[in-house]
Amino acid sequence: MPLKILNTIIKQYLNFRYKGIVSKAKNASSVQYQLLKNLVSEAKNTLYGKQHSFGLLKNYNDFKKLVPIVKYDDIF
Repeated sequence: MPLKILNTIIKQYLNFRYKGIVSKAKNASSVQYQLLKNLVSEAKNTLYGKQHSFGLLKNYNDFKKLVPIVKYDDIF
């Protein structure tokens, strides 16, 4: 494959990735909120999730009220 074609393909891919990163950076709060929702949903049936009522969490304020700040070692 000629180098010019390869460079064009790589440039287009990197441009695509760059636009995705910029989009996520502009919407960082919503991206983080969605990630929190996904993590809580995945963990709601674990022992820790049950102990801290992950199934009842509806928003970030619920999370702050029901889930204590702990060290990693305190989880186990």
